[in-house]
Amino acid sequence: MRLLINTDIRPTLRSLKPVACNLQPAFGFSLLEIVVALGLFAFVAISLLGLFPVAQRITADSHQLTEAPLIVQSILSLLQVNTPEGIIATAPDWLSNPSHCLHFSLEQSSKHYVAYNKQGVPLRLLTCQEYEAPLTHDGMSYAVCITTTSEKQPSGIVRVEVIITSPVNLPIKARNHSEFLLLLSTTTP
Repeated sequence: MRLLINTDIRPTLRSLKPVACNLQPAFGFSLLEIVVALGLFAFVAISLLGLFPVAQRITADSHQLTEAPLIVQSILSLLQVNTPEGIIATAPDWLSNPSHCLHFSLEQSSKHYVAYNKQGVPLRLLTCQEYEAPLTHDGMSYAVCITTTSEKQPSGIVRVEVIITSPVNLPIKARNHSEFLLLLSTTTP
């Protein structure tokens, strides 16, 4: 007698149970999509954070470029064409305290150093050593060197060189410089 054994392991149609099919789309993101999105976000965020110091430096430089001509204009207005002496007040009490004034004689060559605030108002006189060293005084924004030269010029012409530096908390070689050259006539027309 022979035994017949069914070795076919495939299920028959009758033994299959119906399986519920979920044909709705899957909601959410895969792990790979999330990692890629976070990587892109981190790259953009780090790039933008790197731009902040650059923007601050550009803003400070543009502020100096705006303020420097105003300081030179105030110096020029004090060194009037018809006035042999110019006076720069270096403190608010300059009327009552003459030591807070800087007197320029356009007849002689001279070099003076003055500290200015952000508004372009002179604060005080500086020595050459103070001008070249980092300054930490509150309110100082600009260190100005004013040089007048009357020798080696045509008669009645005075050469005035104004160098405005900032920020003052850095040594002189690390500061931004704005240089102006003015030729003044001391003769009256």
